[in-house]
Amino acid sequence: MQVTDFKDRSQLDNKYTAEIAELVKQLSGADKVVILSPPVLRQNKEEPGASYQPRAKDVHTDYSPGNAEWSAQHRAGQEHLSSYSRVVFINVWRCISSPPQDWPLAMVDARTVENDEGVPYPMIIVEKIPDELPIRPLPFTPIEGANFHYKDRHEWRYFSNMTKDEVLAFKLFDSDKDKGNKSWRCPHTAFFDDREGTIPRESVEVRTICYYN
Repeated sequence: MQVTDFKDRSQLDNKYTAEIAELVKQLSGADKVVILSPPVLRQNKEEPGASYQPRAKDVHTDYSPGNAEWSAQHRAGQEHLSSYSRVVFINVWRCISSPPQDWPLAMVDARTVENDEGVPYPMIIVEKIPDELPIRPLPFTPIEGANFHYKDRHEWRYFSNMTKDEVLAFKLFDSDKDKGNKSWRCPHTAFFDDREGTIPRESVEVRTICYYN
């Protein structure tokens, strides 16, 4: 790992994204890996104007199927999406604070989630929160994720005491969902760990798109 300071934006945007792209390519066997967005730094504080984003509190996936298909075509370059046999979105998540963390990441076993689950919700990117609500969705990009309701059949997993030398790589979308692939997305969220001695969590994540010829 070439990155020595995860809070150094220059290292994250250059060295770290290159490392993650290579890691995802090795893990996935994809022919092409595209970094979908710059690395996202998160912490459990919600401070206006902070360079970090707050932790996610709801059970969600970052991309609805419609958003994933639009984003995959948008990032495919000169190639039409139909020229690829498969497209997979993979998130690489890393905790950069010391263990044990107070808000670790938990994931639903994708095999326990039905295909018809997930409620799309629009993501609205603004410089500041408007004074008047409701906020109307932007009309020119289908930016939306999906939220998930509690189900008894859902099985949850999480990794305790993660260090910065470990990463979680999990699917946000897989176009093979139409071929009977049940594990085509992984709903996830942060949860509060009430053990004594926990450390405020800080993390970094990179979202990628894998293209298969």
